[in-house]
Amino acid sequence: MNRRTRAWVAWIVLLGVTRFGWADGGVPVLVVKAGDRSWTLMVRPAQPTVGPVELDLLGPAGSGAVLEMREQDGPWEALSFEAGADPRVMHARATLGRPGACEFRLRIGAQAAPALARIEVSERPGAATTQWPWILAWIPMVGALWLRSRAIRARPYTAPHA
Repeated sequence: MNRRTRAWVAWIVLLGVTRFGWADGGVPVLVVKAGDRSWTLMVRPAQPTVGPVELDLLGPAGSGAVLEMREQDGPWEALSFEAGADPRVMHARATLGRPGACEFRLRIGAQAAPALARIEVSERPGAATTQWPWILAWIPMVGALWLRSRAIRARPYTAPHA
């Protein structure tokens, strides 16, 4: 294996084992601005399904933010924030119980009007649909080997002169 191939393999392995490689840091669903300050509510995973979901609030520290969640037309339930490693980031976790519309209400400060964000929650994919990329992963490999063998056979062979 040459140096370039080893570098590519190392890069792919590195991306695969790090969280950056999975590429799901979430998506912003709500941005609230008050004067020169702004807060962003992010939801992870980017396409929420039934099950656990993580919420991150990015903004100035000590904002006194209150976050509530409502699935479809159910009651509002308060979510508690946990402080992150960075004081400008707060984390919350929730479990989405059913597919459909889900609303988040974010209130920053006592007198501020709440800001609303609405997301669509989809069904959790079945076990077979989550495995199909791995089931079909052998096809490109076989294709590459087949093309390589055709290229080798197409090369003209010349015997060395004595």
